[in-house]
Amino acid sequence: MTGNLCLSSNVVGIEPIPVGMPNGAITIANKLGSVKLNEKLSISDVLFVPSLNCNLISIAQLIEDLYCIVTFTHKLYVIQYLTTKMPIGSGEQRKGVYFYNGSPTAKIQVNKDVSHDFWHQRMRHPSNQELSYLSSTISGILSSNSKRDLCDVCLKAKQTRLPFSVSENKVVAHLI
Repeated sequence: MTGNLCLSSNVVGIEPIPVGMPNGAITIANKLGSVKLNEKLSISDVLFVPSLNCNLISIAQLIEDLYCIVTFTHKLYVIQYLTTKMPIGSGEQRKGVYFYNGSPTAKIQVNKDVSHDFWHQRMRHPSNQELSYLSSTISGILSSNSKRDLCDVCLKAKQTRLPFSVSENKVVAHLI
């Protein structure tokens, strides 16, 4: 619900709908539209209530319309796509009310340059080609210009079977 018609697009008049307010008063919604909160987050079927002096989001409608999840903590909330878990919006709690911040929180930042071997181990042993691609797209990952030897984990992963164990048994064949 919104009390600001300027935020809405595709506005149409509707039959008056009674809306209950937190203080117990009943007011009327007389228009319906869409509101775009950011480039990834748009809400349809938003009621326009002229006497409302704030904007309210129905979490149930948001989850149903966008197929997303909303995670709340005591200080903030995050809206994420259901399948990819990519953030599409967030907000913070102030005086018991959660406010929308207006932007998703997904950002990649590396604070210091770290060695090629560190990222190789940290990212579950990707190939040199994959790591060099990452180092060209994300600053902070040092690229390795040399062909490096395989680490122990990579070497063991490439083995097809364990080596034969040393046997203490000797077979002596006697011909009769």
